[in-house]
Amino acid sequence: MTIALPRLALLDPAAALMPTSTTPRENGELASRTSDATPWRALVYLLPFGKGQPLLNTGGSFVNKVVNGWQISGIENWSTGVPVLIAGADNGTTAETLGGGPGQRPDWRGTSAKLANPTYKQWFNTSVFSMPLSYEIGNAPNTMGHLNNPSYQNLDLQLAKNTHFGPEDRYNVECRVESFNALNHPVLGGPNTSVTSGQFGQITGYSNPARRYQFAAKFVF
Repeated sequence: MTIALPRLALLDPAAALMPTSTTPRENGELASRTSDATPWRALVYLLPFGKGQPLLNTGGSFVNKVVNGWQISGIENWSTGVPVLIAGADNGTTAETLGGGPGQRPDWRGTSAKLANPTYKQWFNTSVFSMPLSYEIGNAPNTMGHLNNPSYQNLDLQLAKNTHFGPEDRYNVECRVESFNALNHPVLGGPNTSVTSGQFGQITGYSNPARRYQFAAKFVF
């Protein structure tokens, strides 16, 4: 099953508090959590083995208990990155203009900061941003519509075995193994967006954990 959502646009708390300086409705910017996304796909597949199934259906009772009741399921989560929010430093105007919100905006030269081949060492062109003069508000938009954080991709898988027994198979033992981030796919975190930082524009971490396994058993009666 696939759930497809349209372009998402959510206003952050700062936008609600200071509509004239951070709300996209006022200046045409994208909200800080806007994303073109297909959030998730889910799959459940019953393996066709055992009595009443197309394959391995001629064995005895014991064989049927072993080969029947296997199930594979998974959830895929994929979305494009949300817009990058570039921030400056407090130059005397932050508290007055943004009420302690996301911080002072830098100056922007007006040219695209997007790189053709961004890397974790330089996710965007930092040279188009600079700190505004003291007590001046930077001209950069709150969000850069052409500049996104890294996309998110994740696949979780589960293999489960249901073994029914007893009168009319009323009892069931379910054993399962689950793998989170099954492909062990690294997802880059967001770049450093502080103009005054020595790591401005660089990505220094990941936004997802490494592959993990979980084992579980359940008795249904």
